[in-house]
Amino acid sequence: MLVGASGLEPTMKSLECGLDVALANKESMVLAGPLIKKTAAAKSCHLLPVDSEHSAIFQLLHNQKIENISEIIITASGGPFWQLSLDKFPEITLQDALKHPTWDMGRKITIDSATMANKGLEVIEAQQLFNFDVNKIKVLIHPQSYVHSLVRTNDMAMYAQISEPDMRLPIQDALYYPEMKEVPWTYDALYYPEMKEVPWTYLDLAAKTLEFHAPDFQKFPMLKLAFNCAEQERGYPIAFNAANEIAVEAYLNEKIHFMDIGAITEETLNRDWTVNQDSLKDILETDQKSRLSAQKIIKAKFS
Repeated sequence: MLVGASGLEPTMKSLECGLDVALANKESMVLAGPLIKKTAAAKSCHLLPVDSEHSAIFQLLHNQKIENISEIIITASGGPFWQLSLDKFPEITLQDALKHPTWDMGRKITIDSATMANKGLEVIEAQQLFNFDVNKIKVLIHPQSYVHSLVRTNDMAMYAQISEPDMRLPIQDALYYPEMKEVPWTYDALYYPEMKEVPWTYLDLAAKTLEFHAPDFQKFPMLKLAFNCAEQERGYPIAFNAANEIAVEAYLNEKIHFMDIGAITEETLNRDWTVNQDSLKDILETDQKSRLSAQKIIKAKFS
């Protein structure tokens, strides 16, 4: 699996070859959403989201017209720090940040979850994938990770996709699209507790508690920055992703502190990124300029 901006060129190449793309690399849409959609349309290809949140939204929108949707609500586990007091954030260690409470992921994505940069990238991805106004996209912290996303319709009803936090389900949905693959399981396992075998995607909501909390933008400035970049569009989402990747790399190498990730990203974004994004070449050039900008900030402040 390709992490970060490195997934963009393979995604574009696949679409140019006329292949449907099961998209797990959210950064591709963050960097080049309009270009990817234009290429997919020209080649009659499907973009099938594999991120659990976007797969959920994709399924929820199947039976709804987009004009009937008033909100898209993306859930977040909250990572390891959503309950931590803000005054304790300076004490966060790299080992603390690498302990995700729900998902088993790579180091970079785990840090992105801890800062909620990952959720910010998902907000931008949802904006691009579903052609939805970012002001109508919300984030809720849901630590149990059973509700993967929700949509609110114009009549104020809410619809949720709920399942075990198991990536096999969204992968399967993408691979078999537009069909829904039946998972083999037996009713007996539900009614006879002595049976040891449990269906791999079966979630029993009995005795489960589902919590939802608003995110704290003071604790998670990366999420707020992502919303701002989604509103500004043009090169700002590219700069957000690039600065974050450089800052996270520095953090994983223990050159900066956890809270410096947001500060470095924000300072990088203070430049004017209203650049042309008409071609892959333009996009990659903006990505490189953003990386150099973040690297200079790190060198000036932490060397």
